[in-house]
Amino acid sequence: MSHPDRVANIIHEAIEEYRNQNRSGGGALAGQAGDLTEQLERLEGLRDRGSITQDEFEAQKRRMLG
Repeated sequence: MSHPDRVANIIHEAIEEYRNQNRSGGGALAGQAGDLTEQLERLEGLRDRGSITQDEFEAQKRRMLG
């Protein structure tokens, strides 16, 4: 993995956002989908800049989509 720290930070941010939404009662599906979209867009940006490979992008995307 080219930059595992960057990928790990994105994943940790997504998890923290998910936890915070559930604590505050704001965990509506639409909001979660929007956050997931933002996280995927960040991953795409890392891939497009060459910070992560296509395979790393696909692996992280699969994890995020469950």
